[in-house]
Amino acid sequence: MDRRRQKRNDQTLCLLDSLVEMTRHRARASFGAGLIKALEGLLPAKKVRLHGIRRNHEPVAPEHPAGMCVCDPLSHADTPANRPAWNRAVIECLEKRAPVALETPADRPGVQTLFPVIDHAGKPVGILTVNGGEIDARSLRLIEGVLRLYLNYSSLLEDSQRDRLTGLLNRDTFIGNVNEIIAEQRKRKNVESFPHPSRRKPPKGEHTFWMGVVDIDHFKRVNDTYGHLYGDEVLILLARIMKSCFRQEDVLFCYGGEEFVVLTKVPWRDDASASFERFRKTVEAYEFPQVGRVTVSIGYALITGKDFPLTVFDRADKALYYAKTHGRNCIFSYECLVREGKLAGDEAEKEMKGTVELFRDDLRPHPPDAGRL
Repeated sequence: MDRRRQKRNDQTLCLLDSLVEMTRHRARASFGAGLIKALEGLLPAKKVRLHGIRRNHEPVAPEHPAGMCVCDPLSHADTPANRPAWNRAVIECLEKRAPVALETPADRPGVQTLFPVIDHAGKPVGILTVNGGEIDARSLRLIEGVLRLYLNYSSLLEDSQRDRLTGLLNRDTFIGNVNEIIAEQRKRKNVESFPHPSRRKPPKGEHTFWMGVVDIDHFKRVNDTYGHLYGDEVLILLARIMKSCFRQEDVLFCYGGEEFVVLTKVPWRDDASASFERFRKTVEAYEFPQVGRVTVSIGYALITGKDFPLTVFDRADKALYYAKTHGRNCIFSYECLVREGKLAGDEAEKEMKGTVELFRDDLRPHPPDAGRL
């Protein structure tokens, strides 16, 4: 009896240690990784994966920093013959809101169990997969309990990381997201700081990250003319337009006041430019209630492994300022402006080195309309 009691006590302590380790994370991606580590420690001989959900309900591992975790979405079914069975199991799991068992390929016999990850609003946000043998009743209760804890904690993180008015990520999350991109870029040595204009595409399999800073033109005039209530409505509607224009994997921030930030991963500069231009045109054509037409100016810059988050922001902000002083309702690339001599090259060199002076300057908060025309 004492031995059995000791075993239960050890299991309880192991569970507590796993939950403490999981909930110490503040970044959602790290928290998802903590969930996997906790379950793999609690489920002997089990391989656990957590996948995000695209709009078509196909599970994927989002590659951008705001993703749930980094894992291979086809690790269980990387043979074409098993892909249809995987798709059917995913649909069944999400429709029934219940675990679904799937036999793995013949070369790796076993059972994979899919668990739906449903947020508090009833929206599917992920698929948890557990590879190994069949799951007994105790393990099933354990997995479902840890998943509920994960969702409760995720909800708290989500509330703390979102701007209350627009629903976009807030400024507090900005540094962490950009730092993850910079860390990823440091591992890739063949991405140049200033891509040569003659190179249409990066090396095969490579992508580039870009930061765009968006500012509403004459927003102070909107507030002064129609009142802050309509000004807030413009911000809310603009955020909705951003969500519809940019991809699900792009990361959107309400940076402060009428200023927004977009982080996008695309093959090359032309793709980033086309994405920002599509958004600009959509805003220009939109009829805002009472206010009418509103336009935006956009500056964007490349993110490299040599950067700091705020130095990248400073470069994109300089391109934005150029747009504000050259007609508004337009977009400019920082790198192109430097190459064309429209921004001083010596300033560019200082920014690329991430000098302490620039870093300190950028730590100061930007009040609404500060430095804007």
